[in-house]
Amino acid sequence: MSALNKTNFAIAAIAAKPDDGVSAAITGILVSPEGTIASDGHCLVKCSAAEVEPTLFTPPDVEAAEAWTPFILDREAALKVARAFPKRKKDQPEPVAVIDCKTEAGGSAIVQVGDEALDEILRSKKIDGPYPDPARVIPDEKPQFEINIAPDLLHAALKQIVGMGALTVRIKFFGSERALKLEAEVDGQEMVAVVMPQRMAT
Repeated sequence: MSALNKTNFAIAAIAAKPDDGVSAAITGILVSPEGTIASDGHCLVKCSAAEVEPTLFTPPDVEAAEAWTPFILDREAALKVARAFPKRKKDQPEPVAVIDCKTEAGGSAIVQVGDEALDEILRSKKIDGPYPDPARVIPDEKPQFEINIAPDLLHAALKQIVGMGALTVRIKFFGSERALKLEAEVDGQEMVAVVMPQRMAT
């Protein structure tokens, strides 16, 4: 079965904040049965629903919706939902969020998170207005080439560049099986980071 998990709500960390002077819609995340989307106007993250094992846990006082009209959940509420997820227990299904049927018609979103030991229901007013269409910014044509990079290595390199105070990083590609080169400069001091690609599956 497909369901929303902790990762779907944790991406709200990149959503714009209300005082950023942006559209109210991107101060929240778009929540749909297919997944969630978050953006700050410069960066966009789309996360599909997870394929999880069906759970036998039936949350009390919540009527689970199998489908619903996508709605916008504000940033802080989404992060609160993410923090409410219990840790996955060994040999137990992954905890998932349940959207209450009353969310469809009401002005508030009702999200239940929990299991037999911990159950929490969170309510938050939905943000009005259309969410920007991600299809306008996510390229869907065939890429010129693909490169596989271990995310922890890329994160480590970028962390050093951010640490030196760089506001811009130049990323240079030389082919799918050659190193990725990152360059930055602050007050005349240069930093170069190279991340080796992972072998592409054939």
